[in-house]
Amino acid sequence: MSLKNIIGLVLTLLILLLIYSGFTAFRVSNQMITPAPAGDPSRLGPVQDSRLPFGDDYHNCQGRLMFNRKADMRAKNPVVTLLDNTGADLSRIKVDGPNSPSFWVRVPEGNQGLVRLEADDAYPIQTLIEKNVLVSLHEAATFSGTILGHVFVLQGEKLPDPTPLPKARLLIETAKGWQSEVTTDGTGKFEALIPPGPFFVTVRSDSHADAFFDNLTAIAGETIDRQIILPAGCELEGFAIGNNVTLEGARASLVSIMEDDADAVAGERGKFKITGLTSGMATLYLQHPGYQEESFNLLVPKDKIGIRKPFPLKPSENFNVSVNLGNSSNLPDALVRVTRGMEVIFEGPTAEFNEMNILASGQTYAFLASWNPAPEDEQAILYSIPKIWTMPESGSGDLTLQIEDCVYARGLVLSAGGGTTFGGAFVKIRLADAQFANALEEITVWCDTSGRFESPPLPQGNYTVVAHHPFHGMVGKNVRLNQAGNADLGVFTLPE
Repeated sequence: MSLKNIIGLVLTLLILLLIYSGFTAFRVSNQMITPAPAGDPSRLGPVQDSRLPFGDDYHNCQGRLMFNRKADMRAKNPVVTLLDNTGADLSRIKVDGPNSPSFWVRVPEGNQGLVRLEADDAYPIQTLIEKNVLVSLHEAATFSGTILGHVFVLQGEKLPDPTPLPKARLLIETAKGWQSEVTTDGTGKFEALIPPGPFFVTVRSDSHADAFFDNLTAIAGETIDRQIILPAGCELEGFAIGNNVTLEGARASLVSIMEDDADAVAGERGKFKITGLTSGMATLYLQHPGYQEESFNLLVPKDKIGIRKPFPLKPSENFNVSVNLGNSSNLPDALVRVTRGMEVIFEGPTAEFNEMNILASGQTYAFLASWNPAPEDEQAILYSIPKIWTMPESGSGDLTLQIEDCVYARGLVLSAGGGTTFGGAFVKIRLADAQFANALEEITVWCDTSGRFESPPLPQGNYTVVAHHPFHGMVGKNVRLNQAGNADLGVFTLPE
């Protein structure tokens, strides 16, 4: 072999080696997650290797991070978390170093591609991702502090100092619609990264009265530290009573002025307890199969440790709801949601609802039925059109709900001037008619990084659709979706 041929062979082998090593490095960077080094000061904690199982079908999504919408600025210790279709964490990836703020996410087949992005100096956002995306995080303010609670004391006794409340929940919402929930640690302390601007906080505890604060403003890069003291909560001890009998298993639900639902199930002698009530007006909803569901208005005192009283229910009247598809007979596996005012009276199989007979004479209810011919596919669900029904003052009742084809709402959310939001935009959809306010739970739909969104199947009706972005603001419109199929909602242009 000549020297020229030997040199050519060596060069060929070197090129093949480089190609192979480059391919291997590419595969590793896609499928492995770099753990945080020991002593990593990141507030997000160490990022553990959370690879998806090999062999699953997937596609790669590549992204690049900006900070404050500027390509030359970098967030500190950014992390990307892929969520499953229920919103739970699926895999967690640490973004490459400051000189290369890019990331790869391996999205399994059937996953919608929703990720949460967060960093030590940025508030978390969520967005849908595709193959090549550009996302911007924004500088956060820090909201931190301690939650303490008082206890009831007898009149004349000295009030002891408040004590820390572990596992208290803080529901944080900004004026632009961004929301988060944090829980206090074992010493009652909490910390959250939030968007700058006005925000509101509701503090909830199972053992103490709730509190609401709406005069707070966050400034980017600064910390708001608060010590919040909750008053002792009142306790309701109730007794569910039927026709000369106590009603074991009765379901009690109390809604206070803080819009906090507290539930209990009656035990022996129909007795139930609900603790941590906030002083002021409240409504107790009580139901038991074979009896008319009832609501009771209560005034929760702030100077008493508890309330103790009976709650009587009347025997029921017969009621039957049928759910039909086209000209076919009743669908036995259909579901029904029944509401009165803001309270969900029942949600579940129609057959079970008909057996309970819990509707109250003279009361007005909203009904919404659903049926899924392919339960493994959430997008296959069908709905009835929401319907109002008033139970007769006496005697039985009967209602038929017709399953219809659904509506899929699509649109585009842009920043002022028609620019892209670079992730973080979302849309909230709810039925607009007040009488149907709680017939369908408000739906949150996440946009992709370009601002595009598509809703899940919706029952036909009138809707209020509001587009949000924690940096750009919010804008909404009322729409009529009364034809099945795809509905184009147009462009939602956010204020700057």
